[in-house]
Amino acid sequence: MSLKISDISELSKKYRSMLFAAAFLLVAAAVFIKLNGYGFSSLTGGAAAFHTAVVLACIVGAVIALPFLHKLSVEKNFLVIWTLLSMVYMFSGTVFKAPDETGHFYRSYEISVGGVVSEVQEGTGQGGRELPLDVDLTLLENSWQSFSENKGMTLTENEPFLVFTNLSLYCPVSYLPQSAGIFVARHLTDNIAAIAYAGRVTNWLVITLVLFFAIKVIPMKKELLMLFSLLPMNIYESTSLSPDGLVVAVAFLMFAYVLHLRFVQKDKLKFGQYVLLYVMALAISLLKIVYLPICMIYFLIPAERFGSTNKKLIHAAVMALLAVGSNLVWLSICKKFLTIPGTDANEQLRYILHDPINYVVVMVRTAVHSAERWALMMIGGYLGALNIETSKLLALVYLLMLVIAFIDLPRVAAWRKAGKSGETAEKTVWSENIIFGVIVFAIIMLINASIYLQWTPPHSDMIKGIQGRYFIALLPPLYFALHNPTKVFSDSQSENKTVTVSAEYLILFINVCAGIDVLLACL
Repeated sequence: MSLKISDISELSKKYRSMLFAAAFLLVAAAVFIKLNGYGFSSLTGGAAAFHTAVVLACIVGAVIALPFLHKLSVEKNFLVIWTLLSMVYMFSGTVFKAPDETGHFYRSYEISVGGVVSEVQEGTGQGGRELPLDVDLTLLENSWQSFSENKGMTLTENEPFLVFTNLSLYCPVSYLPQSAGIFVARHLTDNIAAIAYAGRVTNWLVITLVLFFAIKVIPMKKELLMLFSLLPMNIYESTSLSPDGLVVAVAFLMFAYVLHLRFVQKDKLKFGQYVLLYVMALAISLLKIVYLPICMIYFLIPAERFGSTNKKLIHAAVMALLAVGSNLVWLSICKKFLTIPGTDANEQLRYILHDPINYVVVMVRTAVHSAERWALMMIGGYLGALNIETSKLLALVYLLMLVIAFIDLPRVAAWRKAGKSGETAEKTVWSENIIFGVIVFAIIMLINASIYLQWTPPHSDMIKGIQGRYFIALLPPLYFALHNPTKVFSDSQSENKTVTVSAEYLILFINVCAGIDVLLACL
């Protein structure tokens, strides 16, 4: 006798308390084994004692809260678990531990003092600025012991020229939350750690609000967007000074809001909604130009929302011009910082145009060679400056959850049942799938091209520098490229929009283990 998916769902409801107890014991055992293997004394008696206590408190809070979260809406459920897991990462890893976080701090601080465009260092031609940070920030990064000994480090009167050429390329929009927090903090204190954490917290707050709103407004697959958002890598980046978490959040919001306008809203767009659409298009363009194709999703908004087809086309043209034009303006301003040692963008471009077939071979070779590492990096198999290895097995479990979500077994089963019963299948709006597919393809091509041109030595047979987190923003369009949005929305009307108990505990378990790995790496 076969066990159906619906039967599993009923079993989950019937034995919910047993699942909670089993999951609690599993998380507790994992925490005990990891911490005991390192030694409790160093965790509870040293400089990391406070951070260990906070991390454990957040873990206990999450485990206790989960039995009650299924009663909440998905977005409120997300907010609770996201906040608790964010605090796990915020307190487990030292400041400046994330990839390029020291450089992000410099760029954020620069913007907070009015330095919209970085200065060029005489003699070297590198980008940066003179800042009151004549200190060794690695002392705050190395370990919690080192952090504790140097947490009183303050701003200095001496202002050396600090080089961060690669981050001078980033538009100030990327650092608005961080620089706002730093601006306020440096007027209240001269403590560097406090100023850096102020930037981290404001960045996290903005990302949290954007993701919450995205999950709230998307008319279908809320639990899927929650699953994508709670990737260990995404939470970790969102609790740092890096702008990558904001890129993902804005991308998710764009997809969610357009689907809301397409399937839920029936009246014309209001002024505030026009403003939001324009702001999101400009934001995604200026945050990272490679994600600009996401704006193509605006074509899914029905013409009736604009008042007519002509008005829709006019707004689409204006949005495109503003998004592309603003980015071209910024590139013209910061092109002087494109000189990365060991690279030659012009030579690479000539090479691609001369032999485009070989460039395609290079992309395929890179994908085949790096696919496994990209997947692990996207999930969170490597945290810190990609030098903290978490459990690959747990990362693969999360990856398996994503694969199962993409296959969407209940929907496949429903389609098969409809086919066997002879029911007339709904007409598929293939243009929807095509738009999402084109978005995914275009962004992947732009990621490859930008890294190959700017960061890879000329004539290399591999593209060097692509990281798995770049693909997190592609998860929603990839899903809807494979599953027609109209069909998904139609089927979702009878769905119970909650995250399964087993999925939530797996998400918690994987993030807890990753967070503890970060904590142990900082001892």
